[in-house]
Amino acid sequence: MTNAENRTILKLSLATFAIMSFAGIFFLLPGWLARQGQMDLRQIGWIMGIFYVSTFLRPFVGWLVELVGFRTLYRASAGLCAAGVLAFGVFQGSFPALLVSRVAMGTGFSLFAVALTAYQSLAFPRKGSGAAFALSSAAGILPLLVVTPLAEWLVKRGSGFLFLFPLPLAALLVAFMSAEFLPDLPWGSHPDRGSAPGLAESTARLLKNRGSRAVVVSITLFCMADALLLNLASLAAEKKVVVSGFFMALAVTSFLTRVLGRSALDRIPGAKWVSSSNGIVALVLMVVATPLVDSPSRLAACGVLYGFASGYGYPLHLALIGETAPPELRGHLSSLFWFFMGLCYFVMPPLVGRLASLAGLPFAFQAVAFLVFVSAFFMHYRVWRPMAENRE
Repeated sequence: MTNAENRTILKLSLATFAIMSFAGIFFLLPGWLARQGQMDLRQIGWIMGIFYVSTFLRPFVGWLVELVGFRTLYRASAGLCAAGVLAFGVFQGSFPALLVSRVAMGTGFSLFAVALTAYQSLAFPRKGSGAAFALSSAAGILPLLVVTPLAEWLVKRGSGFLFLFPLPLAALLVAFMSAEFLPDLPWGSHPDRGSAPGLAESTARLLKNRGSRAVVVSITLFCMADALLLNLASLAAEKKVVVSGFFMALAVTSFLTRVLGRSALDRIPGAKWVSSSNGIVALVLMVVATPLVDSPSRLAACGVLYGFASGYGYPLHLALIGETAPPELRGHLSSLFWFFMGLCYFVMPPLVGRLASLAGLPFAFQAVAFLVFVSAFFMHYRVWRPMAENRE
């Protein structure tokens, strides 16, 4: 990579760290709401899941960036998130108001996440994208190591004001300022915007592309499992186990996997390895829900294995965007990628909450994780491996 590309990676890493810190703070929200005693499991599930209702806007974000520019959209996303934080703190006793505030936070986060992924797919060439995504996404893991333990400590101390206001607002300030450091890039691969395919045409072309379909299905499976982490604090509370050890172990292992393994991520064929990460994270979650995981050390050990799988799996998914879609469709595939990711995080918390109310939280974890595990096995042998062999 050139020096200019390395500088861009550093700036993207700062932006990613900031916005993921904002999201990571609210991983502890279920525990804080439970301590308040004003919301039941079903309501908590909706408060967590509705953060991702803005998922339905994600297919249009590429068009919005072309219309107003990346930097403007980035700043607007920080403003929406800040408004949501302020509303959440002011109306924290009202379930409807909390839902609205979480929608504002989620909309801002969605605008940022999709635009950033599409920006990076244009900022880096196809060769080297695995390492670039590994490094920038590694910065998104650091909040689990730094911010989540701090948030948990504040929740346990009963410092609701610090948990809800200064911490997320500080993260948003960094995210806002990071927009000023990213270099301007032409949006899209066509000098003439009118020559780029429209939304309907690009969607149709992507749906006809087997590789693009596989990317969307695979990231959906990954996120079905990963969305269970939104309920992990509740599961750990039932077991009377501190949850931060899992997230810290996940963060360290995932970070090291991405940083130390960045060169390998450029060399290995993503199509051959991406389903293995889905299978491993699903298997880990099935084990976490069993009585065997009854101590902080065992939960942390599960976090290590989970962090390794997600450490290489997520960058491979991102790199496959460039490998399976032509340049003019890469931005739209990024939108669909984040659309189905968000759909999982929107649907899964209330679904898990419903399953938990019927059969218990451990059963809900195991049912979802088993479905992902079987699907990942099928995807590997029926889709990804034949595709990789055809390329060879």
